[in-house]
Amino acid sequence: MSTSAAESQSHINPAAVAHNANVLSSVHFLSACFSGAAAGILGLTNFYGFLLFFVSLLFSALCISIFRCGGSPGKYLLDGWWELVKPTQDTLFGFILLWTLFYGIVHVYD
Repeated sequence: MSTSAAESQSHINPAAVAHNANVLSSVHFLSACFSGAAAGILGLTNFYGFLLFFVSLLFSALCISIFRCGGSPGKYLLDGWWELVKPTQDTLFGFILLWTLFYGIVHVYD
């Protein structure tokens, strides 16, 4: 017997979903900041810096999915995998900010 969309939505706790989204946002922001600092220290420019951003975003999404969601993020997040891998404005700006900061600090005399 298959469940309808309304029945499956009735089992979702809105407070838990909001908490999960908040925690996920924090993890994505910190991951973007650390990868931005790494890109700046390594001296990555242009395409390679953004490639590091997307690789770190996918890596953090994979780790969250495996270790925290048990391989099925749809049980804990409304949009499932899309919620894990979508880059938000905050994460992108945090990445660029720390990327340019650390690049300027480390490679000022290059």
